[in-house]
Amino acid sequence: MASPVSRKILVVDDNRLYREAVRRNLEFVDYQVLEADDLPSALNEIRTQHPQAVITDLDMTHRTEGLDLIRDVKTRYPLMPVILVSAVGTFEEGARAQELGATTVISKSRIDEELEHLYACLDEIFEQISAHKALKSRVDQLVTEFDVDQAVKVESEINQIISSIQYDTALKGELYEWLSRLKDRRMANDRDEFVETLDNGASSESILEIQTKLEHEIGPLDEFDPETQAILLAAERLMHEVDPDTNTGWARNLGFSYSFAVENEVKNKIEKKFAKFIASKELRSLLPQLYDSTLDNLSLGLSRYFLLQKNMTEEITQDLVRQILERMRKHGSKYKADGLKALGVVVFLFGREHQFDNLGTQVEIHSPLALRGLDVDESNRLALLLVRLQHIRNPFIHPEFSEREKISEMRKLVIECLSLVKKIES
Repeated sequence: MASPVSRKILVVDDNRLYREAVRRNLEFVDYQVLEADDLPSALNEIRTQHPQAVITDLDMTHRTEGLDLIRDVKTRYPLMPVILVSAVGTFEEGARAQELGATTVISKSRIDEELEHLYACLDEIFEQISAHKALKSRVDQLVTEFDVDQAVKVESEINQIISSIQYDTALKGELYEWLSRLKDRRMANDRDEFVETLDNGASSESILEIQTKLEHEIGPLDEFDPETQAILLAAERLMHEVDPDTNTGWARNLGFSYSFAVENEVKNKIEKKFAKFIASKELRSLLPQLYDSTLDNLSLGLSRYFLLQKNMTEEITQDLVRQILERMRKHGSKYKADGLKALGVVVFLFGREHQFDNLGTQVEIHSPLALRGLDVDESNRLALLLVRLQHIRNPFIHPEFSEREKISEMRKLVIECLSLVKKIES
């Protein structure tokens, strides 16, 4: 018989008696409960004990410390549910908590009346965690072994879940990423047909005109992989002929085409080097210094190192790096850096010379990808652009862009990306 799934909650409150009362109530209904009395101790408990959800007070060492905790948790662990329980919070502070990503807000002054609400909220959270884990496994399986009918079914399920989520934009963003992976996989299956459809009816003069303009921006196209050239020219033609604000379907096709052109070219430049590195003893000895499997998180040294990379972490988050390192550890030499975000993390970690201190041990990374032709700043810029290019397509990460602005911004990123990739010596 399978053991029940652990349900671990962190309760954060500076009132010891209240924490103990909540602990007793939650343990009575089979939750494992951790405790913390302020923001720093809460973050330490999350880092070392990795609970699945957090319940926090509002007013602790200062009036709105609970809001600060919600902000920090959702920044570092965007998918972790947080419940705010407060006796003194105003309506505005409750609204602000939900803007920051809190799952729900409960009044401490009416906790006896609200206890059933709390239990119901926690039950829903853990049902959601289990359902999303199963759904993610299905997405991963479909990306590896694609089936059109199953993909359409899963896409429909994901869209329904996105529609049902009211506040948690981080979760919506994650689900949208899964949706994008499936749609990109389906379009990758049909990309030859897609390019042929665009080419049919296009005069040689129009194609030549598009190519001339593009080469003025990034140089001779024949310096790129033939597949990159074909997809890029198809995207450029689509860019000239379709209004993305009135035809969102074609806008998605255009976004895929630009993304795939960059992904294909980056892989063409680094795939052999990365395949050699992923199977090397160097990585096997390096990985434990980057990813702490006892915490299921970045090592303390790498986590601190990230805090210093202020110009990078808006796009390349600790949570994103954790996901990629976790997959590398799980799949070993079979791991493939599929997708722009994975490639961005790989370039950031392994595409340059850098070092950091991890609990007194100096960790040195000697540019195993050997991206000769790029200096450190250019390597960092390429990593940032790759991740941003993927994020720009996600309306829950960048809701400020209209479809037209999104495509225009993507094209700028693509031109800059390809200009940098072109500098990498073979």
